[in-house]
Parts: sequence; structure tokens; C-alpha cells
Amino acid sequence: MAPPSPPRAAGRAWALALLAGLMIFAGRSALTFYAGSPVPFHDQWIAEAEQLIVPDAQHVLSWRHFVILHSDHPLVATRLIAYGLYRLTGRWDMLAEMLVNNALLAAAFAFLFRQVRRRTTATGLALTALVAAVWLASPLFYGNALWGFQSSVELLVLTAIVQLVAADALAGCDGWWWLGLAAGLIGAVTFGSGPAASAVAALLCLRRLRLPGAARGPLLAAAGLSLAIVAGGLLAVLRSPSLRQGGGQLTDILHTAAHAFSWPATQPTWFALLLWSPALLATALLFRRRRRRERPPRP
Repeated sequence: MAPPSPPRAAGRAWALALLAGLMIFAGRSALTFYAGSPVPFHDQWIAEAEQLIVPDAQHVLSWRHFVILHSDHPLVATRLIAYGLYRLTGRWDMLAEMLVNNALLAAAFAFLFRQVRRRTTATGLALTALVAAVWLASPLFYGNALWGFQSSVELLVLTAIVQLVAADALAGCDGWWWLGLAAGLIGAVTFGSGPAASAVAALLCLRRLRLPGAARGPLLAAAGLSLAIVAGGLLAVLRSPSLRQGGGQLTDILHTAAHAFSWPATQPTWFALLLWSPALLATALLFRRRRRRERPPRP
């Protein structure tokens, strides 16, 4: 039997990744419908109701309401999602926000599964997706799953994976180059630790400059823009309300920067570790593949 053609094989790989992502979405959504609450929780009353919905009702909503720092974090993407759902559904719907969050996390897993598909079998991929779906549906990891406001966490995972894969795959100013830049910008306006992935992406691009035939111009441009995103994230941290309350001392600056860029390490839970595991796995796979390319052939 002849092997499938490249377009057909690529389509099959994407289909398997999509099915794996749907398993994640189904497991996550099962937890949402079982234990999700329609009542807003904690920071939602300020970051969504007070800063978006009330100004919208008063007809004074502007772009400034979307870029207000929330403690140490720019939650532009989270506010855009929340406000978009509010306008789309005509109400402040917590369950709709949770389902969007589930879709973001499923997309992150599906994209990661697509990248590792060439290194595993379809059976192994299906078993991994099934285990991840059951794990994410477990009440042990209710964490951000039952809080619509936390789309920033799922967006962090998605944009970090996309950005790291794009930094490894770009061969010029191609689609991967632009996809990595878009992921970096979205991550930067998602959470305080969002620009951390841009720092890793810049290191990957600079490391690729050592390879023969490297696209030096696009790699240098990608590294420079990634570092600019990191610098912008640091400037946002320096403007945070919690830092201004501390008087701007060096100890306050270091504490605020560490809090913003190390989350969720400051809240070490199994759920946080699970959310960051795809990014860690993607990074390990990228470096492993790069070392194999650079390893000289055996005599």
C-alpha cells in the first residue's frame, strides 16, 4: 500500500490534532457544566463590571478602559474577550466565558499535538489526549476552570506554545514569522508574565544564527522584536499600581517584577504546573530536535 501523499498526510495530522483538542474541550467543559457558577467572582466585579460594563451602560466606554493595569497585569485580551461575549450574548455570561477559556486551552493542546505528531504514533497521541482530557476534567484542577475572568491563563499557554514553535520553524519573513510576532504581542497584553515567552523566543532565534544557511535577517528581526516585547512588559510592570503604592524603591521594583513574571510559580498548585507543562514540553522538544540537527554524523 502506497504511503499517503504529503497534503493528505498533513490533513490527517491536523484532523488527529483537532480530535485531540476536542477531547480536551469536552473534558474541560464537563467540569464547567458540573460545577460552574453563573455568579461573577472576585476580580471580575472590578476588571469587568466596574471598568467595562458600567461605562458601556453609561455610554462612556473608551479604549482606556481596556488597557487599565490590573495590579501588575495588562488584561487587554481578557477584557476584549469578556466585552465581546457581553455584546454578543447581550448579558454578562460567566459560563460563556468559561467555555471560551476551555476552547483556548484545547487549541493550545491541539497545536502542541500537531507539532509532536511526527514524533509519535496516532495511538500514542489519542491516549495522551484522553489522559489529558480526564485529568483536566478532574475536580482536583478546578482552579481557573470555574472562573471566566481567567482567560489570561489559557491565553498564556496558547501564545507561549505558538511563539516557541514559530521561532523554531520560521525560514524567513514567512507565515511562521508573522504568527510568532502576533502570539508575542497577544501574550504581552494578556498577563504580566506574558513577555517571558518572548524572551525564550529571542534566545531560540539567536541560537539559530549559528546554523549554516540561517535566515539571518528574519531571525535578527524576530529576536529584536521579541526583546522589544520583553522591554514593554517590564515598562508595564514599572507602571503598576502596586509598585506606585510602594514608593518606587528598588526592593518594591524587584518584588513586583518577580511577582508578575514568575506567576504561577508564586502559587505552586498542580493545576498551574499542568497549565505550564505544554510550554515546557514544547521547549524541550525544540531543543532536542535542534541538537539532533547539529550533531555530526557517526563515522
